[in-house]
Amino acid sequence: MLKQTFKFALRSFRKSGFLHLINLLGLTLGLSVFFMISLYIYQEKSYESDFTHKDRIYQLSHTMLGNRTALGAPNLPYVLNEIPEVETFTSFKRSASTKLAWDDQEQIVKMLRVDSSFLEVFDFELLKGDPETVLDEPNFAVIHEEWAKDFFGSTDVIGKLIHVTKHDLVEDSTYQVPVIINGVIKTPNFKTQLQFDLLVSEQRPATMSDGVGGWQNSTVYNYIVASPAATEQLLDRRLSDISYKYVYPKTVIGGQGTKEDWKAESLYSDSYAESLSTLRTNSDTRGNLMPALNTSQVNTLTIIALAALIISVFNFINISTARASMRMKEVGVKRIMGSSKLMLILQFMLESFLLILLASIMALALVEVLVKFKPESIGIVVDYSVLHSQEWVFGLIAFILVLTFLAGIYPAVYLSSGRLAVILKSGAAKNSFSVLNAGALRKSATVLQFMCSIGLITAVITMFLQVDFLRTRDIGYQSKGVLVIDNTSLLKESKETFAHELSRLPSVSGAAYTTRLPSSITLEGAQPIPINDSTNMSFSIFGVDSMFFEVMDMKFVHGHSFFESTNSGATEISPEYVPVVINEIAAKRLGFENPIGQFIGERAKVVGVVQDFVFSDLRESIEPVLMTSRPGKGRRYAFSHPLVVKSSISKPNIDEIQEVWSRFSQEEMKWHFLETNYSSLLKIEMQGFRAVLIFSIVAVIISCLGLLGLAMFIIDQRTHEFGIRKVLGASVADIMKLFGSSFAKLMSVAFLMALPVSVYFMQNWLSNYADRISLNAWIFGLTALIMIIIVAATILFQSLKAGRLNPVDTLRNE
Repeated sequence: MLKQTFKFALRSFRKSGFLHLINLLGLTLGLSVFFMISLYIYQEKSYESDFTHKDRIYQLSHTMLGNRTALGAPNLPYVLNEIPEVETFTSFKRSASTKLAWDDQEQIVKMLRVDSSFLEVFDFELLKGDPETVLDEPNFAVIHEEWAKDFFGSTDVIGKLIHVTKHDLVEDSTYQVPVIINGVIKTPNFKTQLQFDLLVSEQRPATMSDGVGGWQNSTVYNYIVASPAATEQLLDRRLSDISYKYVYPKTVIGGQGTKEDWKAESLYSDSYAESLSTLRTNSDTRGNLMPALNTSQVNTLTIIALAALIISVFNFINISTARASMRMKEVGVKRIMGSSKLMLILQFMLESFLLILLASIMALALVEVLVKFKPESIGIVVDYSVLHSQEWVFGLIAFILVLTFLAGIYPAVYLSSGRLAVILKSGAAKNSFSVLNAGALRKSATVLQFMCSIGLITAVITMFLQVDFLRTRDIGYQSKGVLVIDNTSLLKESKETFAHELSRLPSVSGAAYTTRLPSSITLEGAQPIPINDSTNMSFSIFGVDSMFFEVMDMKFVHGHSFFESTNSGATEISPEYVPVVINEIAAKRLGFENPIGQFIGERAKVVGVVQDFVFSDLRESIEPVLMTSRPGKGRRYAFSHPLVVKSSISKPNIDEIQEVWSRFSQEEMKWHFLETNYSSLLKIEMQGFRAVLIFSIVAVIISCLGLLGLAMFIIDQRTHEFGIRKVLGASVADIMKLFGSSFAKLMSVAFLMALPVSVYFMQNWLSNYADRISLNAWIFGLTALIMIIIVAATILFQSLKAGRLNPVDTLRNE
């Protein structure tokens, strides 16, 4: 019986090839969007899933002077045994670019310098080596499987001796450390925050540092595995007790205050716990290894995936029942031959299952191709295969079965509901098949499809306008024609001479050092500065040269730079105070009507106010900035202060700059264009927009296929009506108008229902941006126009077909 039912299903596909092709295409596209987005969300939500204790691993972040950083105090691991909830812990340092040498080969690698307990917290699976002893001795290395294959061509590398050449920017020295490979880590199945090519074991000193620097210094990443009963709040209290016990006596001499008094001190520093899930979704800590989940994008893509699935499912229902009249004789004959209604339902359910299974396979194949080639046009990057894990595969199987039931049950019940007496009298399909108020259900499904399409079109228009606004707005400085030299710390005391020599080049119109670049990622957050005895205000601090404002083409709305021009030349204002330049928002929040000459704190005197400029995340509002003259000489020169160079950018000019560099350093000059800083931030927004655009276009195409199927259904149901109207004198235009009016009514209802929903969601999405566009009425007017054009183009042929029906053919059996 099952074999016969299968043959009937295949025969039905052949008889209605075009109709089933449309159904298959729409379902494949809808499932492709759904699977692709689902796989992306599954990937983004499965970080660290390889680790046994992933739900109990916490990062111990550090806070000091208002800054919250992922790097913690190096002394903290020595006292973690005082916290009863800590089962084990590890601390490590990251070297993002370390030179590794083996025989005559060299390669830049990403390295973590770890302690012996690293693999107890992050229990990576090892291909080679014993996880209990692989890091027991100093200068043992554990390398990544993929890197081992790329560098050595094999994972049989145990016992090989390699040399790690570390370059220290502070001391400007190099040294080679012999390292023995003692293990190979298997490529993790899931994504992890720990990106490295090799781990190198490093022995922690026997005792912690006695100085305050061991506590008020952020140099290592500290992680713990806590007991199941531990919470972030409980761990925070334990860490606060440790801070009060060890740090307070070293920073507040003779202090007898309470823990609350200690928290009010300017040198207060503490640690706090963040779980892996918190780091992924809800952390404001700077410098996290864990990439932050773009919640806004995930939510937007989730809505699109559900919209595509809903549209494709309702299309399937509409198209599956669109040519019911073609199946009247089949149903009638089978009923006469003794087939029960249940058998007919099973047959039609089997047809649905075969079609959904084929569409799912095609959709998964398309997704696999996209995963392999990673086209940038789709805006998201998926690294997981469609057969990535057992739970994903089992989820797919369950999804296909549930989808078959939800999408196939109504067509099966509808097509099996044919009334034998009516069928044998060759009645119309409208009279032969009737179940569950089919007309109302179909109209409701069409309205829902229209709503989804209208919402997606509105989202695409709004997102395009917002991204275009971010791309074209005035960012407050000139980034084009500005070159950034990143590794000037190598020059040490020669930095000023180098900048002077560059300024002498005809192609260079200015060069200036800065401690921070606009629109760049930094670990330094806003710092509180006392305004008076009772009030602090947070500022983002920039240490810059006076030439910085000219190089960056920043506009002064009040005052001038740190130096003022006099008849005798450029003269520093006064040694009695510290001249500072602030931005407009800082002047506004300070309440300065005339900011020039005003003091911030005791010694910072405002000498200039520059136009607000973008210096952080594109979604954040511009915060108060305080710019001071960059430190002249001394220890700060050991740190990396990039040099910004204003030049007519061309290859000969860059070659000239590099030639000057070669006089001061044998190392390669590392540089980039400043405009790439802002472009890289904008690229993230552009990728999100492209993802929404591509998937929304596909969803609208699916909706068009559904409209086509619905139009075919209407013709099938109203064939006799159109024939009678033609006999009574209706023209082709009249029939087309009548045919299209039903769609116009449904679209009008859908637009009115979609309008408040679209406004709500788009206002919610725009709220993620401090500087944003407003939702204007013309956006929804444009959406309506686009929707009208799409609907008209989709049903034009079918409405023309309805108008040209020959009444002789349609009324022959009446």
